[in-house]
Amino acid sequence: MHLSFLKRAIAGGGVGGPGDDSPKYELPEWTWIVFLLDFIILLPILLIFDYTFKTVYPVFAMVEDENPPAYEPVSLNDDAASLADEPVRSSRKPTDGRARTVTSSMRAINRLLLANGGLRANFRGFFCALAQAFMTSVLMGFFTAAFGGLFTPVATLLAALALVQLSTAWVHIVISEPSKRHFWRRLPPFKRTFDATWKPVMLYWFAAEVTRWVPFVLAAILRLELPDFQLGDRTDVHQLDGAFFGKSAIIVFVSLVCSIFLIIPANIILVRVQASLLPIDEDTIIRFDRSFEGKVEPAVVGGRGYVTMTDAWATFSRAAWRRLLTLYVKIFFVCILGVLLICALLLPEAVVIAKKSVRVE
Repeated sequence: MHLSFLKRAIAGGGVGGPGDDSPKYELPEWTWIVFLLDFIILLPILLIFDYTFKTVYPVFAMVEDENPPAYEPVSLNDDAASLADEPVRSSRKPTDGRARTVTSSMRAINRLLLANGGLRANFRGFFCALAQAFMTSVLMGFFTAAFGGLFTPVATLLAALALVQLSTAWVHIVISEPSKRHFWRRLPPFKRTFDATWKPVMLYWFAAEVTRWVPFVLAAILRLELPDFQLGDRTDVHQLDGAFFGKSAIIVFVSLVCSIFLIIPANIILVRVQASLLPIDEDTIIRFDRSFEGKVEPAVVGGRGYVTMTDAWATFSRAAWRRLLTLYVKIFFVCILGVLLICALLLPEAVVIAKKSVRVE
């Protein structure tokens, strides 16, 4: 009886009867105000979770120098009067030699940002990232139309290579001290940037494509198919709980492994190579070894002036790797908590709106 009623409801388009006779409700007049307030309140929060935590914070962990020198250069902006008061003063100030890493704590990174730009610093580089996303969409549409939909992965690569200036400038904006210059005035020279980053860009693209296609390939190999689920058929329910979820767990696990051992290392290499192109006249807000343990020769003495892929990875220590993974884990749990808090805010609103809605015949 219940099944036949449900089938009639689905076939008729609603519980109210055949055709389009399903019950309709009129929302309260103040609903749009609630939606507007939700948008104003939640948009910055969502940006912090999706942009600041997931995108900006890891960059600091990828470039931070965990081995400070025994002596640290004194800022050239020191007051000349204070220098006059100290006739004999070393140009370097001693440190205790211990590594003080900022990126071992999300709160420490947040304090670093607040000290270098206030609340707005959480969104540093946002407009550059927005411009890159827009230009990527434009180029993707152009290349896809030219080569066809089957060549979408190639279009993705071509777009990334064409926009190496924007992606590199974004890294520079994130790690450097605040500047009044607009992001388009901070774009590095295309040729030099392309020569330095085309290989890391291709590596990251390859890692992303492999990770993207692995679930589909595994699904085909494991013959993962959703059973022909019928209400009341216990056999299908058992199959869904056993074989389906078992194979799904394998796919999720392998995809996670690919993300950890393919995408993250490729991103580390790309970001570190891009960071090595930071102009010498720009200071960073985080401790950054421009020489990459002496492996980078300045261009003024005939060197490349930027780090190679091999050296970018070789100078990223195991401690830095563990610190980055720990940061990712913390970000994951913070984002889960954020989703729960947002649901706790929206669900009561939905219940109140539903109760205040009036059925329209």
